[in-house]
Amino acid sequence: MIDFDDWCYHAVAQIRFKPDRESVFAELKAHLEDHYDDLIALGHSPDKAKRLAMEAMGDPEEIAPQLGAIHKPWLGYLYRIVKWSTIPACALAIFLLFSFYGSHIHALLSTTNYPALQEKGEGGIWLQPKVSDESDGYRFKVTEAAVNAPGDTLYIELQITYWPWMPEPAIVNYFWAQDSLGNYYACRKDIMYDDVPKVAYQGGFYSQGFESNHLEVQHFDSSAHWLELHYDRDGRDIVLRIDLTGGEQP
Repeated sequence: MIDFDDWCYHAVAQIRFKPDRESVFAELKAHLEDHYDDLIALGHSPDKAKRLAMEAMGDPEEIAPQLGAIHKPWLGYLYRIVKWSTIPACALAIFLLFSFYGSHIHALLSTTNYPALQEKGEGGIWLQPKVSDESDGYRFKVTEAAVNAPGDTLYIELQITYWPWMPEPAIVNYFWAQDSLGNYYACRKDIMYDDVPKVAYQGGFYSQGFESNHLEVQHFDSSAHWLELHYDRDGRDIVLRIDLTGGEQP
């Protein structure tokens, strides 16, 4: 079995700007280790925990071109110029450039989609809800959802985009949910029991300015017509309503 270093090495292989490559390598490894620790705490063996952690992050050979596309070398060099330049006019020009084109670039990043859940809906329902909400420069978007064949789990891909210089929001574990039938699904940090309806984090992959998180709404009532993901801490009020009445079998 490959180890975390090997997985991360293949995942960042197409990032050409060395500082970005090293930074993303460290971020990915940290997320793998965090997920590994969570799985060990749930009682999995070390080998199984390592395998599940890497499976949750995805295939590094598929992730590599996506990370390479996001981390353009010129952005890294541009960042260094801005950081070390002693010419105020240069810094001002860069600032104006990002101010003018910022919304367009951010919109482009926000539409990046990494399909992951078609197989989860095999025998059930696969959805592409494309619902989003914004808060303080962060954009939260549900790009896919799938209900498994038994109908007791709703799988969700939640993407978060933000400017590379902004801190990682780190709020995925605090999303809770409510459906059209009034059922309440607690957030992962509030309750850890397996037999309780909750929104559980099941991994994903990260890059500075972009996150793709895989969530599971466990003990889900598949007769609901819609489900809302909520985050209401830190002065934020994020609501993402997922329509469950459409969809198709993969």
